[in-house]
Amino acid sequence: MKRLVLLAATFACSHWLHAQNVGINTITPHPSALLDIRQVETIGVDKSAKGILLPTYTLQSYGTPDPYFKNPAKNLIIFHNADNLDGPGLYYNSGGEGNGNDANPFWRKLGDLHLPFSRAGNNSGSLFKIKNSNSANLSGAIHGISTSSGVGVYGESKSGAAIYGESESGTGVYAVSATGNALNVKGKIRLQNNGEGAGKVLTSDANGNASWQAPGNGGGSLPNVAFSVKGVFSNGSQVIDGTGRTVHFHTPQYDLNNNYNAAIEFPQVQPISNFNAPYHGIYHFDAMVAFEDGITPINSLNIYLQVKRSNNTFNESHVTIQLAREDDLADLIIGSAPLAISKDIELWPGDLVSIFCKISPTGSQPTSKLKTGDEDAYFNGRLVIKLD
Repeated sequence: MKRLVLLAATFACSHWLHAQNVGINTITPHPSALLDIRQVETIGVDKSAKGILLPTYTLQSYGTPDPYFKNPAKNLIIFHNADNLDGPGLYYNSGGEGNGNDANPFWRKLGDLHLPFSRAGNNSGSLFKIKNSNSANLSGAIHGISTSSGVGVYGESKSGAAIYGESESGTGVYAVSATGNALNVKGKIRLQNNGEGAGKVLTSDANGNASWQAPGNGGGSLPNVAFSVKGVFSNGSQVIDGTGRTVHFHTPQYDLNNNYNAAIEFPQVQPISNFNAPYHGIYHFDAMVAFEDGITPINSLNIYLQVKRSNNTFNESHVTIQLAREDDLADLIIGSAPLAISKDIELWPGDLVSIFCKISPTGSQPTSKLKTGDEDAYFNGRLVIKLD
């Protein structure tokens, strides 16, 4: 009789286990769980936590069938205890059992991303954030690699920033290329918070640090330094023997940087009719004057490109026309005599450049006059190379 009762109880229990969820340390397992294991917490009893110990095995590869682990079931979970593959951890078989027409097993580590990985979300902040607290120079939070001609890190945005880099005192975006382009931009470039301003140029210091600079202030292009004047004041056209005089040009054509001191009327407070060099550099000058027809007995006519530096005055260029007397008797030579100068010179800030004329007589104290027309006299110059 007892055997019949025991058999009936065993049958009833097995039927209940087959039809119901199984609970360990609970009589009310969760309806969604086939197996619900609870931690028992009783006053006065050891509360040491316990878990589930899964089988441990050393996998040899991700997908090659293992001769000692034949036909593992799909979704089978084991603990891989070696440093190969992706290191120790829980792995599950995401492939087939490896027999018949089934695919070979493929072991994936639990918690790893399944590539290619793609998700979509909606969040005002970052959907993915990772932090590396190491202070080494190359301790990056994200490292993207492409072994061929692909893209290591790819960013895309319709109207925002595809890739955003920020650093308090370091480098927001760092790009390196041994033989190619460290930076390749197709489209506009905008550089802010580094002295930007209308008309400024992007230039570099000796260490390769780029900044916006005004032209001529370390910038990559020349400042606009150029002038042109023509014609001569009639009451300043007479050239006297011995002392000579500065040519006072009449009509300014342009003075881009306001460096030419033009003569408005003569006489005028000095300095007048000269160019004031604003920068250390190489400048080019052109000048021409013409003497009136009917020159009195004179040996030579002279034009000088004259520079005054502090208290010193010197001539950078000199052109002379030697005149001969006809039959050694005539005391008048018919015809005008033009003289022209073209010269590159190095100047320093504050140097004053002017045109100076002088005559050398054959007799006593002759004089001669310069032609005053705009077509007969000019003086112009420009900055060619800015030094320092």
